[in-house]
Amino acid sequence: MRTVYELVCRNIKDFDPKVRAEQRLQGALKMGGGELRDFCDRKTYWLVEWTSGNGEHHSSAIAKNDLTVMSAGICLSDLDKDFDLQSLVGVVENR
Repeated sequence: MRTVYELVCRNIKDFDPKVRAEQRLQGALKMGGGELRDFCDRKTYWLVEWTSGNGEHHSSAIAKNDLTVMSAGICLSDLDKDFDLQSLVGVVENR
């Protein structure tokens, strides 16, 4: 039964972990006014390449479990973990 389930899920786009990750990241960035360019899986976090609403390119390390910022890619005076990906867009644009 497990094998059948795995075979069926392989062919359904929404069950693909990479697709689900991309949807989460796109959704958070879109809510904040940014746009996802690309991302790389780094086991416990994603390295996210994104563009702010004013067109600036950024690279940030984002925790997989709750989209908390691990490293914003800009100096936030060690307050990176106080933000999530959605709020980071506004922080970057209003610096």
